Amino acid sequence: MVEVGVDVPNATVMIVEGAERFGLAQLHQLRGRVGRSAEQAFAYLLPPPFREVNERTLRRLQALEQYTELGSGFAIAMRDLEIRGAGNILGVRQHGFISAVGFELYCRLLEETVKELRGEAKPAEKEKELTLDIPLEAFIPTDYVEDGGARIAVYQELSAAQSPSDVDEVEHEIADRFGPMPESVLSLLLLMKIKVLGRAAGCVRLSIAPDGTFCMSLGGEAGAVRDAIGRIFSKTKRHFEIVSGDPVQLRTSLSAKTIREQALEARDVLAALA
Repeated sequence: MVEVGVDVPNATVMIVEGAERFGLAQLHQLRGRVGRSAEQAFAYLLPPPFREVNERTLRRLQALEQYTELGSGFAIAMRDLEIRGAGNILGVRQHGFISAVGFELYCRLLEETVKELRGEAKPAEKEKELTLDIPLEAFIPTDYVEDGGARIAVYQELSAAQSPSDVDEVEHEIADRFGPMPESVLSLLLLMKIKVLGRAAGCVRLSIAPDGTFCMSLGGEAGAVRDAIGRIFSKTKRHFEIVSGDPVQLRTSLSAKTIREQALEARDVLAALA
C-alpha cells in the first residue's frame, strides 16, 4: 500500500533495506512517497555489497541513481523495458529480447509480424543501406556517456536520423545532457550528416581515399542512376570523373589536407546537391 498512494507531505526520509529485492517501478514509486512538500527529502536504498548483487539488479539501481529529476517516470519505464525485455504480445511469455535488437527495431519487427498474421501486404523492402569508408575515429567514449543504455539510445537516435536537421537535434540533446563533446563524438555527428546527405543523393557508398579522392557510388536501376547523375551535374559546377561499373562511381578531388577537413568538404559537396 505504501507504494501506491500514501501521502505524508512532511515525510523527508525513507530507508529501503534489501533494495535489491524490489523491482525498478516499485523502488521509483517508493521513493516518491517522500519529498511531497517544499522540504528536501532523501530516499536511501540499501543493497548488499555489489559483489553479491547480479548484473541485472545493479542496472536497476543505476537507473534509479541516474534518473532523479521530476518527470523521470517515462525514462525509468523505458529502462525497465530494456532490462527485462518486452512481453511476447502474441504468446504467454512476459519477457523478451528487446535488448538484443533495440526498441525501435523490435517494434518494427513486431508490427511486420502482426500484419503478416492478419494477411496484410508486407511493407516494401528498404533500400540498401549506405556504407561509409571515411577513416575518422567516430564513437561515444565511455568516460563521456558512462551509462551503456544511454550510449545505445544515442546511437539509435542517430541511426534513425533522416535529415541533417535530425542530426542537429540529437547534437543539441547530447550537448545539453552530457556537456561539451569530445572529438570522437563530433566526428560521429559529422559522419551521420554525410550519411543522410549521401542517402538523399542516391548513393550506396561514400569513401575518401588516402590521396583525398572523394568517391560517390550510385546504386540501383540504370535509369535511376542516370537520373541521379543528371541531378548532381545540374546542381554543381564541381568536376566529377564518372567510372562505369556496378555501382557507377563519381570521383572528385578534395582540396583539404587532413581527413577531418576532407570529411567537412565532402559534407559540403553533398549539401550542395541536396
